[in-house]
Amino acid sequence: MPRARVWDALIARTHSLGLFFEDYPELADLDLPEWSHLSRASATRFTRFYVSRLLRDVAWLQRR
Repeated sequence: MPRARVWDALIARTHSLGLFFEDYPELADLDLPEWSHLSRASATRFTRFYVSRLLRDVAWLQRR
């Protein structure tokens, strides 16, 4: 599905924080062995990245 029609529209309509992997060079080389799940090492990297972004970009998390 085209990003602009699906992902960007979903984020805009739900007023959500959206992190699209192609926007972040540090996520470019994540390993998806069977194209649907991350390898253990990549899952750890992704989770650290994701949580750091949430803590940086979500105001109510910063107040905790």
